[in-house]
Amino acid sequence: ALRVRPDYFEARMNLGNALRLLGRAEEGIAALRAAVQLQPNVGLAHYNLGIALLALNRPEEAYASIERAIQLKPGHADSIDVRGELFRVAGRHDEAQRDFNAALRSDPRHAYAHHHLAISLGASGRPTESLAHYETGPFSERERVALRYADQMYFDHHKIDHAFFAELERHFTDDEILELSWVIGEFI
Repeated sequence: ALRVRPDYFEARMNLGNALRLLGRAEEGIAALRAAVQLQPNVGLAHYNLGIALLALNRPEEAYASIERAIQLKPGHADSIDVRGELFRVAGRHDEAQRDFNAALRSDPRHAYAHHHLAISLGASGRPTESLAHYETGPFSERERVALRYADQMYFDHHKIDHAFFAELERHFTDDEILELSWVIGEFI
């Protein structure tokens, strides 16, 4: 498509996303930059470029792209969530939480915003509020139990009592609990 029509915006953007997903991030960024040049007022193009830059651990450039995406499309929950995640990773939890809450006002079922807000609240010493966001997010009861288990393992695994373990057993087999514990242990 691009050989026939080099100014084909959608093809440039799709090519950039595909290259990023294939692990060819620099090429993907080049294609996404070309898409932004073709259509500089399309928020989604800036958002996609920001995601690609973030994947390469280039937070300053990612922030600039995400900020432009938000300027062009102020209520875009995905962009607001990603900006919040950039703040969270930088340890700027107040700003991160402001953005996660804004994303949730825009889209109350935005699972990533619930999840990211829960992480930020936990990291800023508010584990009870953190758990509440896992509870109010669009998760099944089984997923909520797994999330509470992960948080409890992270914050203080000594407080996992028999009652909570019985709740785990109502939702998971012994093999699943072992696998879940293993996966959680790998990341804490």
